[in-house]
Amino acid sequence: MAKIEKIAKNIALFCIVIFIASGFALIYDSANAQYQTSYSTEVKFVVYPDGTVGLSAKYNYTSTYPNTGPRMYFTGQIAKAGDSHNASIEGIVQVPPQVATKFPFNATTASMINEYSNEIVISKLNATTVLPYKTFIDSTFYDFSGFPFNSTDFTINAEYSQQAYNGTITIHMLPGLALGDIDVNFEGNTTKITFSGSITVYYDLPLPIPGFTPLNETYVSSQLEMLNSTIPGQGSGSLYNMTSGKLTCTSFNTTLTPITTPLPGAEISFIIVVEGDFIDALAQVFASMMQSSNYYKMPFYTPPNATTIYPILNATIHTLENGEFTASYTSSARNLDIRATFSQRLEEYWNTTTLMAADMYYPPLQPYLKSMINTTYCQVKSFKETITYANGQMNYLGNYSLEGDLNAEVNHLADRYVEMMNASSPYMQQWVVNILKETDVTDISNLRLSFNISEYSAFWNFENVKIAPPIDSINATSFRLKRLFNVTSSPYEFPMHGQKQKLIVQGGSNGTHTVILFIDPADPDKVPDPNDYASENTMIWNNQSISKLKRLIFKVYEGKAQAIYDPSKITQNNPMTIDANNTARCMLTLTNISKAAIISIKNITLPSGVNPPPGTFKALGNYIEITTDTADVTGNITIKIYYTLEQLTQLGLNENNLKIMRWDEATNSWIAVNTQINKAEHYAWTTVNHFSIWVLMGEVVPPLWEQPWFIAAIVVIIIAIIVVAGVILTRRKKQPPETK
Repeated sequence: MAKIEKIAKNIALFCIVIFIASGFALIYDSANAQYQTSYSTEVKFVVYPDGTVGLSAKYNYTSTYPNTGPRMYFTGQIAKAGDSHNASIEGIVQVPPQVATKFPFNATTASMINEYSNEIVISKLNATTVLPYKTFIDSTFYDFSGFPFNSTDFTINAEYSQQAYNGTITIHMLPGLALGDIDVNFEGNTTKITFSGSITVYYDLPLPIPGFTPLNETYVSSQLEMLNSTIPGQGSGSLYNMTSGKLTCTSFNTTLTPITTPLPGAEISFIIVVEGDFIDALAQVFASMMQSSNYYKMPFYTPPNATTIYPILNATIHTLENGEFTASYTSSARNLDIRATFSQRLEEYWNTTTLMAADMYYPPLQPYLKSMINTTYCQVKSFKETITYANGQMNYLGNYSLEGDLNAEVNHLADRYVEMMNASSPYMQQWVVNILKETDVTDISNLRLSFNISEYSAFWNFENVKIAPPIDSINATSFRLKRLFNVTSSPYEFPMHGQKQKLIVQGGSNGTHTVILFIDPADPDKVPDPNDYASENTMIWNNQSISKLKRLIFKVYEGKAQAIYDPSKITQNNPMTIDANNTARCMLTLTNISKAAIISIKNITLPSGVNPPPGTFKALGNYIEITTDTADVTGNITIKIYYTLEQLTQLGLNENNLKIMRWDEATNSWIAVNTQINKAEHYAWTTVNHFSIWVLMGEVVPPLWEQPWFIAAIVVIIIAIIVVAGVILTRRKKQPPETK
């Protein structure tokens, strides 16, 4: 299961990407939808300096007509953990109310847990259902209040290990019927099974079956003789004949022993041996069921025949290591209980069967499916799945650990999928195929997605998919993504009448460079003007098709850059913040700006023509160049420059003496500006009205013994000592000698 789940999830992921890139073509026919339905989409493109694109999208469908199928809600995410990835899926499926109140949905509880590690999966199943008195199932009437459901208890126990199995079947009838207890032991393998046990029958008693005649010794003996003469061998009426030679009863021995207690009757003991290819027999049964069912008649899919099913069943049995199975039924409560546990070499099983599964599909598609399966770049290391059902609701929780190159796996599957769709669909144009194949998925390590179908709406979204489409270069610092955006172009491109679409395109940053969006006003095929602008270099279009953006230009600026498209939106109550802390240890806050401009913040070394710090001043970090693409831009701008205590210590600077300085080209010197210090958050800030080269400086604090005040103090102390010493000596000289 692990590999198929992995492939299915990756294909699903790629389908989502293509779903967006194709302009949601799968709902193009909604142009003819009635007014009671509505469609809306939101697609976001974040374009990075290297031409890669981050994709996110939302799709919402609403209708006045209720959904009569199940309600579903699923969420999934992928998170990178070192060299591996962790994927999780959580889902809820609710049976429609009109179905949930019917059998078996209203009377069944079940749970299944699958845990996989070290190439072994251990599965545990628990299920309980209570049979109703009477019910219809698929227009067929069932009466569970009559025989045998009201008078028979049974238990089945079985064990399996290394292609061999054994177990018991115990059936207990209520007293007063023609049949008593039935005890059966069985053991066997894939080519031989032996049944042994006993059946108790009572003479002259009824059995609640229409047309049943009470048993007697003569009738029972004749029936046993008839079975003994027909079932074994290969004659008419034999098991061999009934199974078209698949199975043969090689031994059918019965012994009838008369009994009188508790009632007249007989105990029939038996030993029956059946040999043959049981896997082949099961394959024939499954093939017949699947080929006769309309549910399996799907496009590009051929129901498997016995030849295809056989190796899959064979691999299933040969990779099962051990298992236990118990089923019991209690007639008084009409309660059926099933318990099962088994372990399987899952990796070996899927390595054996996945290529076989591809043979079930339309022959022209098989090479692509086999190519998908034959090459793998990512493996499932471990997983745990929990599935529960109760009260009309199924809950699913799956956690998976993946190792290997997930992006390479996705791209491999994506390429084969596009090739397969191109081979099977007459509507795929070659240029579209080429563009999709040239577009790589570069990162899904933070993928988030959700899917929700309710009674009157359907919603899904995904985010954090990064792709690398083909780039249409203009010059060294500008490019378009014409082929990516134009891939949706068609007569049925979304949105059409009654449909809504919101397109968001944002210029991204990689830390050293930033993308700014630009619409060439002289372009004859100009991109429509945006309906709105947002922060972080973002343009927004409402009800425009994706292909209309094919002429949008992406300009790459060094450092952190921010485009101001509408200066009137920047006010004291609606300031704009440009956060370049990670790249230049700087942050700007604008509450006013005179005109539209592109502001660029770069972390630079001392440029030519600019003097180093004056005197004993030292610069904390690099210099910060804040420029605009338009001359004479002014405004109300607060500049914050961050520092660390470690920098102060290394440079020997005093935090209280820090100053923000700007380079004045007119005087060819550094000019200190009014500077405030936030010691708690370690930044200096000032408010200015223009742009320049800025730097945070501090004056070096000399050692104590080199500071003038310290030298003066020492001189004063020395003089004082000399004066005091002189006074003392003078007084001693003037003092008269003592008389005796």
